[in-house]
Amino acid sequence: MIRYRYGPWDDRYYPMLGALVGRGMLVFTGGRSFAVRVTELGRKVASQIAELPEWQRTAVRIPVLREHLNLTGEQLKNMIYEHLDEVAALPQGAEI
Repeated sequence: MIRYRYGPWDDRYYPMLGALVGRGMLVFTGGRSFAVRVTELGRKVASQIAELPEWQRTAVRIPVLREHLNLTGEQLKNMIYEHLDEVAALPQGAEI
C-alpha cells in the first residue's frame, strides 16, 4: 500500500474537480475554504453510474459505510492518524 495525500489520483485531483464543476456536476461552496457540493445533475449522473454492472459492488457498499461511519474525509484522515501514527509520519508516496 502507498501513502497518498488524496489517493492514487493525487496529480489529477484538482483538475478532476474543475472538470466536474465545468460540467455542472459540482459547485464550489467554500468561500475561503475549499469545499464542493454535488448538483442535481451530479446526483443524476452518479445514480446512472451506480446502475452500471462494474459499479454495483461499490454502489452497494457506500450506504453501509455511511450508515456505520458517516465521516467526512478529514474525520477519516484524523481517525487514521490517531490510531496509525506511523502512517502520518511517512512521506507521501512511501510504501506502507
